[in-house]
Amino acid sequence: MTHPSLDALRDLAPGYLLQALTDVERAQFERALRDPALAPELEAELAAHRETFAMLAEGHATPAPPALRERVLARIEAEGKVEARAEAKASAATSQRAAPSATTPVAPAVRAPNTGPRIRWVPALLATALAASAVFAVNLREQVQELELQLSTQALALDSTRQRLAQRESTLQTLTDGGNDLVLVRLTPNTQAGPALQVYWNPRSGKAVIHASGLAPIAEDRAYCLWMIRDGKPVPLTLFRPGSDGSQLLHDITVATGTAGVAAFAVTEEAATGSPVPTMTPFLVGEVKTE
Repeated sequence: MTHPSLDALRDLAPGYLLQALTDVERAQFERALRDPALAPELEAELAAHRETFAMLAEGHATPAPPALRERVLARIEAEGKVEARAEAKASAATSQRAAPSATTPVAPAVRAPNTGPRIRWVPALLATALAASAVFAVNLREQVQELELQLSTQALALDSTRQRLAQRESTLQTLTDGGNDLVLVRLTPNTQAGPALQVYWNPRSGKAVIHASGLAPIAEDRAYCLWMIRDGKPVPLTLFRPGSDGSQLLHDITVATGTAGVAAFAVTEEAATGSPVPTMTPFLVGEVKTE
């Protein structure tokens, strides 16, 4: 049994991979694949198309197999000529039927069959390319979103590190700039056992670092308030809440420039919005001792 021409078999290769051939075409192609004279050429053609499909699936541009475009255009042109000839014959036959001669019977017009192989795999190939492009676009969007999330996380971590460094720099500046004038005030509880708080106050800059420990947890609408007793009057300095371990470290708290009139520091529990005056007796008090 004779095979179709090599060019015709090559044209069937993409359709064979996409399962777009008719049963007859598929049987012809598979017989040709078993033919030692044709198998190497057809296997090479199949390999080229597989590579093209794989590259499409990965979203990369890749050239078509060599001479494939020329063969496809030539085949389309040939089929167009066959269609044109068939239509011309059908038109002539119709004219003859309209004015038949008395002696010559007119045979019914028969349209010439389209013997050229139909390239049905082209729509399937385009559909495969579009599907592959859509998959690639989705994958690319997911990768971009993942990268954006990683960058956002890294940016937050970097910002947190910068804030901690700035706080440490501020703490060191408060503690070291005070020199011999640095005032340490220890606030002690009214009971024998309880929380503690230290105020490291730099009267030169008017800033202080506060360290509290052993504080009890409080309700969400409550907060601890640190007071400065100056000229006999309480002055609210800052509101704060303890961590889960009952401790808290406060940086760069504005106190006062100079120690004149400052007699003590105290802590009370107040509303989270604060209060202009203490609403309870302080449970932590520390006297300011200066030379």
